[in-house]
Amino acid sequence: MSRRSSCDVATLTDHARGLGSETDRARVEAHVADCPACQADLAALTRLAMVARRDETEVPGRAAMQRAFAIAGTAPDPVSSLPHWLGELIQGGLQPALAGLRSAAAQDQRQAVFHAGPYAVTVRVEDEGGDATCAIIGQITAREAARDVATLPVLATVNGRVLERTETNAHGEFELTCDAVRQLRLQVVVEAGTRRVELPLARLLPTAPDPS
Repeated sequence: MSRRSSCDVATLTDHARGLGSETDRARVEAHVADCPACQADLAALTRLAMVARRDETEVPGRAAMQRAFAIAGTAPDPVSSLPHWLGELIQGGLQPALAGLRSAAAQDQRQAVFHAGPYAVTVRVEDEGGDATCAIIGQITAREAARDVATLPVLATVNGRVLERTETNAHGEFELTCDAVRQLRLQVVVEAGTRRVELPLARLLPTAPDPS
């Protein structure tokens, strides 16, 4: 069952605030009991509702607000204020697939290599069957052995809005799927969260639509 087809944000928010008919509340509770994602959303919204009831002038914490934005699908970019290394395109074009990351052949794929500060990032973008989404598969490597590339946050952003996020594995590899839109950028948080690597992906998305 799709979580949003049964419990949208407005319904979960009403439930967290104690609103809604008995029938609606029973339906939400039945769905949430079997949906871990909605359980997490409802818990976050309930905490926000408790803060609002306790003191209408109190501002919820940063983590709570980011969670609320994420539930609504309008998460702000949490890393845009960090100093960054802008990726320089070193190599681009059609390239072989990165080993071990994706076995199925995509209908179309483009790969590029970027240098950004002390890091190199290989990125492959695959069209997802013409449905206006793309898969971004890549690997970040450090040109100095002392720098760790494991469990780094990776975000796909457009105009300061987070479309999707993941983190690197122990080898610096990552994969995520998001809307294929112009101005799509990949952000990798490095240096223990104090800097970011920013990669513009427009050249890998020549037919991408404008962001809505």
